[in-house]
Amino acid sequence: GNDRVQVFDRQMQFLFVIGERTDSVNYSETLFQPSALAVTDPGESARHFNDNFLIVTDLNDTRLSKFSLEGRFMAAVNSTDYGFPKVSLSSVALDFYSNVWVTDTYNHCIHKFDKNLNYITSFGHKGEGENEFLEPHSVTIWKRFGQVFIVDKISAQYFHVGTDIMNVEISQRDSVIDCDFALSE
Repeated sequence: GNDRVQVFDRQMQFLFVIGERTDSVNYSETLFQPSALAVTDPGESARHFNDNFLIVTDLNDTRLSKFSLEGRFMAAVNSTDYGFPKVSLSSVALDFYSNVWVTDTYNHCIHKFDKNLNYITSFGHKGEGENEFLEPHSVTIWKRFGQVFIVDKISAQYFHVGTDIMNVEISQRDSVIDCDFALSE
């Protein structure tokens, strides 16, 4: 209700606030109704990069914001930035490569971003079958083995994180075939 994230130490002593509105803070660096967060753990062994940050969903569940663990604003992305005019972001998790996975209950899908909040892909659509969701509202990832668990309105689904090949372009010149593509990891 206070449009901020409060940080405490292990003894529950207040340390500082993230995303608080002040006269010296830019509008894009403040939080509005934060609803979910994920944090990299500096002591966690199951991670590829040695970076530390916090991801927060806010702005009526339409924005992802990234902050350092000291509370410094780093980046933000709104749903319109990645081609979705309306979303409802409800849960966020980080994988082994610090990619950001976020559930979208409005579009019945999962959005995936890299650690700098660059959009990678979305998957799933409305339905009750495999790779289909009905308002997915929770995601968690066991980073060590790349296992993703997604819970929606009526089911839970299990995925194994792998590298996806995207944007494949195949062309032929003489006797040479060129294959250009992008990898998600």
